[in-house]
Amino acid sequence: MTAFVAALLVGGLWVGNALTVVLFRALVVMIVCYPIGLLVGTALQRVLDEDIEAYKRAHPIPGEQDDSSQSADDGGNAPSAEGS
Repeated sequence: MTAFVAALLVGGLWVGNALTVVLFRALVVMIVCYPIGLLVGTALQRVLDEDIEAYKRAHPIPGEQDDSSQSADDGGNAPSAEGS
């Protein structure tokens, strides 16, 4: 949307271009910038997720267990005190 507004204002109305030309150019710029923003946002989200996971591994909260640390053979259940 920022690219649309920038193209609308800077590339058109202030220079005196016709409204249809300005809207067409703004629409083209918005269509081109959308996938770029999507890729940048996806990359930043992945980096953020990796940083959060690394921080959680480096600074565990005492008393909390990670789901991946539970073994598959006991179904994720802790051994009971009854010895069954």
